[in-house]
Amino acid sequence: MWINKTGDIYTGECAAGDRKATDAEVAAWKLATAPDHRAVRMAAYPPMTDFDLTTDWLMACDKVNATYPKPK
Repeated sequence: MWINKTGDIYTGECAAGDRKATDAEVAAWKLATAPDHRAVRMAAYPPMTDFDLTTDWLMACDKVNATYPKPK
């Protein structure tokens, strides 16, 4: 990954005057651009209409929560 003169990180070919991003800069960029766990969970939750019992639906939601845990 590379950083241009305005501080934007990008991938691909390095342009003239740009520099290689440090590991810390790449980690910060990944953290800043990662999707929010709440949005990912909302998209993964099954519709309640797919289940006969509420407990089955809650168990399915718990499975989603375990797959996409809240960040520490």
